[in-house]
Amino acid sequence: MGVDETGTVDDVNQFPVDYGDSSENQEGDSPSTDRKRVLGMLPVISIIFFSVAGGPYGTEHLILKAGPLFSVLTLSLVPWVWGFPIGLLTAELASAFPSNGGYTTWVKMAFGDFWGVSEGMWSWYSGVCDNAIYPVLMVDYLILGTGMELSSGVQWFLKATISTLLTCVNLLGLEVVGTASVVVNFLVMAPFCFLLLGGLDKMNPANWDDTPRIHVVPLLHTVLWNYNGFDQISTLAGEVIDPGKTIPRAIFYSTGIVMATYIFPVLIATSLDAHYGNYNNGYYGVIAGHTLGPAFHAVFFASASTSGVGMYIAEMAGDTYNLSMMGEEGLIPRVFGKRWKRSGTPWVATLTQYSLVMCLISLPFESILQVDNFLYCASILLEVGALIQLRQSHAHVLRPYKIPVDGVWLLVLFVPTLLLALYAMFICDWQTWMLGGCLVAATTIGHIIHIRCKKNGRITL
Repeated sequence: MGVDETGTVDDVNQFPVDYGDSSENQEGDSPSTDRKRVLGMLPVISIIFFSVAGGPYGTEHLILKAGPLFSVLTLSLVPWVWGFPIGLLTAELASAFPSNGGYTTWVKMAFGDFWGVSEGMWSWYSGVCDNAIYPVLMVDYLILGTGMELSSGVQWFLKATISTLLTCVNLLGLEVVGTASVVVNFLVMAPFCFLLLGGLDKMNPANWDDTPRIHVVPLLHTVLWNYNGFDQISTLAGEVIDPGKTIPRAIFYSTGIVMATYIFPVLIATSLDAHYGNYNNGYYGVIAGHTLGPAFHAVFFASASTSGVGMYIAEMAGDTYNLSMMGEEGLIPRVFGKRWKRSGTPWVATLTQYSLVMCLISLPFESILQVDNFLYCASILLEVGALIQLRQSHAHVLRPYKIPVDGVWLLVLFVPTLLLALYAMFICDWQTWMLGGCLVAATTIGHIIHIRCKKNGRITL
């Protein structure tokens, strides 16, 4: 095995790697490396932002469960043992192996096909759950913003309509997704700037000392969910211009933006309203209405819905390109690798994810959240293992960015992340463990069937 002049690792058991610039790409066997790269720095930052945060909406649950002081503490501390280490891992491995395989590629190279498929599918299951959360939140914001009473059937119809329209955006291609993410990013954050400026004379920092009873389990699941997703951009690395430089820089910029996006709105809102028992999805809009007038009540709920738009399209893009790559490489049936010629969109993977989202949108936010976190934590355990293994087995591969520690210190850096992932899985309820176990078993059985079908030659997959 070696590295040629283009930086491509010439191992037949490894995914093709392309370090091409924006104008020309190197030749490779994977469809992900023979198309023009379309994502520059700003779209990549926006996609990471919406994969992880998408705005401060959703942090209301933190205030409800822990009050402002512990909410800010967890939002300030958790990223250093969760989001930031995963961001460092992603920056190193996505710059070293910039194809759409992302975390599936890393784990496959480190531990073989079975664990690569497990990583890809567990992450995809988690992504489907994540995707289903956003239409649920958007309809919650609509109800709170308008005061309408909607039957469960009408709510499901609205969620289904939102899912359908946003899936159509994804089908148009990554250039549309990247541009939409940049625009939505601005629309989401602008209202909080107005709230800060308009509410300065009404703020009472003394509110921050008031701490209600802390609910540890929902607090931890919510804050982890708020920092999940830094690895998602790796599944789009094959579409990024100059990924060796763009992805590491975009991750670092995004980390600061995400932390500020969470912490400052929590401080602003709680200094204006100390009724922490009322904080739930959409309560920031209520505070804006009381502080700035009814017009801003509507503006905030529109902004919250817009945040859901950005998170939905970013999540679906990352998930479906991962599933498509697995199909292209024959890890799962190749039909999932089919792309729409006009836009390059993996349409089979996209419509498959859309179908599952339509099944999940009838579930409540909290139920989807635990399953999402359980599967994401399981996949993170494999990603950290892959980072450590690839430092040994592929030490010669060019790494435009490399975490500046080696050996035992690399493991020490990720010990808090691993412990937090294991603890988050441990405190999940038995229903989540049962569902997670069923999905793991289904992945294992499906992989065995797939391998046997390929070996006996009866079915071409």
